[in-house]
Amino acid sequence: MKKVFIHIGTEKTGSTTLQHFLESNEANLVRHQFSFLCDQDKGYFFRSPDGRMAGHFPVAACFSKTCPEYLPETHFKPRDALFDDLLADIERTAGHVVLSAEHFSSRLRSANDIRYLKEALSAYDTHVVVYVRPQYEMLTSSYNTGVQCGRRDPFFYSEDVRADPYFNHYALVKLWSGVFEPGKIIVRNFNSLIQRDIRKDFLTIIGIDHQYGFSFESNKNESLNAKHIELIRQANQHIPVFEECSSSVEWQLYCRARGKLAEISGLEGPRISEILSHDDMIRISELFNDDNRALELEFMEPGALDNWAVNSHDSQNAADLNVSPAELSFATAEMAIISARLEERIESLRSELGRVYSSTSWRATGFLRGFSALVRKMIH
Repeated sequence: MKKVFIHIGTEKTGSTTLQHFLESNEANLVRHQFSFLCDQDKGYFFRSPDGRMAGHFPVAACFSKTCPEYLPETHFKPRDALFDDLLADIERTAGHVVLSAEHFSSRLRSANDIRYLKEALSAYDTHVVVYVRPQYEMLTSSYNTGVQCGRRDPFFYSEDVRADPYFNHYALVKLWSGVFEPGKIIVRNFNSLIQRDIRKDFLTIIGIDHQYGFSFESNKNESLNAKHIELIRQANQHIPVFEECSSSVEWQLYCRARGKLAEISGLEGPRISEILSHDDMIRISELFNDDNRALELEFMEPGALDNWAVNSHDSQNAADLNVSPAELSFATAEMAIISARLEERIESLRSELGRVYSSTSWRATGFLRGFSALVRKMIH
């Protein structure tokens, strides 16, 4: 029976690295009777122009009423039509299939939506794979991502965080296991990966030996340090967030602006994990103790989460995040350099286009281009 493995995240557990690996190794997967179904012309797969995203994000997005912020409007498809296309390709695929989007875990909060997914794949032996990590790590790592996506307020947490399935792994897994039977849910500790590598770990889960024919590039989407994140957070006070944008095109523009801030190099600072004090880490761990024990008891091997215990911290106090005038000046200089390089590239492209437009072949084919445009207009 054909198998379908749905990797649902969670977020901040190496999903981007895994997705890029699966996409770039599609040919190797096919040789092992698997497919990642990563045709960019298909409505169920999305690869961002900057290459940061490469996964089945439209599948997760189609359960939303409106286009979510992580996907361009051009890739937001009606659910039934998208699944018709997806299921047809799964059926045509000779081997087993892997689907991956961390937004399955963070955005599908309704049992009805998960049930739709299960029923759509009912003809196949479907397994759900979810990676989890300690909540104190999730909090700081998600703050890192949040700031790079426009978050303006400084880091904080409260006891209410325990009620959020984004952080409460037991609540998340119980939601999915209430639809898919528990035996179909594979829960993995992100801090106990095979050879500390999610790619090798995932291949092992689906029954492939990672030693044969696979290419392993550097990890993607690594965290910025705490000072760098604070610099971007302060800049966010002046850059529109998703709700303030008139279209997804405008939103993508401002995302690219934040991306340029993330490219600043040489800004030194403490690790993002050090925005928590040792006492904070203990307090957060205690909040989730009962839920994590239940997760291990019901869905994992005994002792699977033993390495989540809080270790000694570099400092009892949270790191100082104040950005000094000297650091701000350094960042400003780096942005000026990045802007100058962009201008240089634009001028180079303009010169190249000028040579093309003035060429004999371009002038000679003008009539054909005009006629082609007229035909397209008549058809549409």
